[in-house]
Amino acid sequence: GIADVGLCAIASASPLLEVLDVSFCDKVTDDGLSPVAKHCPELRSLRLCDTLNVTDASISAIGMRCPRLSHLDVSGTRGNITDASIRVVAEHCPELRHITVEGTSGGVTDAAVGLIVQRCPLLEHLDVSFTYGAVTDASLARVSQLCPRLRYLNVAGTRGEVTDATVVPLADCLHLEELDVSHTSGQVTDETLKHVVARCPSLREIHIRGLGGGAADTLVVTLKLIRPGIVVYK
Repeated sequence: GIADVGLCAIASASPLLEVLDVSFCDKVTDDGLSPVAKHCPELRSLRLCDTLNVTDASISAIGMRCPRLSHLDVSGTRGNITDASIRVVAEHCPELRHITVEGTSGGVTDAAVGLIVQRCPLLEHLDVSFTYGAVTDASLARVSQLCPRLRYLNVAGTRGEVTDATVVPLADCLHLEELDVSHTSGQVTDETLKHVVARCPSLREIHIRGLGGGAADTLVVTLKLIRPGIVVYK
């Protein structure tokens, strides 16, 4: 994979760079990403999945200097990326449409996610799965109201901190296509899921893994009766 030296060279030679994916690149650090912030103001998409040597410093710099950023994936960064930089992105990147903070080991919390929801009305894709209980209803309960273009929401593995309070209002999301409520510790009820499936006209896929054997089988049948053609993952 690429290292800092190569990334610096790319950044300095590519002022119109719009898409950068350095996922799984262990040799990329803030020293390589900071020049991207300096030289690539047109950057729109940045993926850092499992890039473990990047911190808030470079993400904050990109947030401040790349105002057209619309896609950010910091999944699997295991606590190196925190609220500090995600808040900067929320404050400076109003065109943000896609953000994934899955597996950030509690580094990203309600404080940052709430600001994303408030400041980024064009948001279409929000993944807060497996965030160690750090993301809760407190930041998500108004996502359906503040982000009317939402198409994808993943709250899997949120340790019971995301409940019906977040999911019930999703019934008003006209564009919601995919919802993942797997492993939510029973806090999202069957009745809520039936309500959302019945009301969301665009919903095509729903993930309900971890809800338990026979009860899950019955729920799958019911959801498919409510909306023929929906794909249910259990």
